[in-house]
Amino acid sequence: MPDTTAAQPAAKPPAWQWLYPVAVLTAVQIASGRSQVAMPPVFSFDKVAHFFVFGLVATLILRQLATTRRPALLAVLLTSLYGALDEIHQAFTPGRDAGVADWIADTLGASVAALVHTRWPLYRRLLNAPVSRLREAFRQPAAPRG
Repeated sequence: MPDTTAAQPAAKPPAWQWLYPVAVLTAVQIASGRSQVAMPPVFSFDKVAHFFVFGLVATLILRQLATTRRPALLAVLLTSLYGALDEIHQAFTPGRDAGVADWIADTLGASVAALVHTRWPLYRRLLNAPVSRLREAFRQPAAPRG
């Protein structure tokens, strides 16, 4: 009797879901074109923002590339390339400057996000769960009335 419990290959995500990473990258592009970007006066907040935003981008791209060969590596490379292009764009924006440290933060954020997505099954299940199921899982049971 054949083993029916073997993991099925991941289904290719719908093409419209590329809108998610494109929307985030569009927001990054708009922010990069501004002379000043509003930020809280926290030391190195800029690097933290780069880390998390580009980590999000890598996660969104990785989810789209799930059926390709080496999706995590490809997602990190694409995100890192976009980060480098973004820094070049900032070099030509008045009031902004390009920074290798920003690109490193972009690439580190993408790498950590890809690693977590690849190695932590619970994280992947949470990302892929329908919102209705998540709401149900986190709903608090009503307190007994008495």
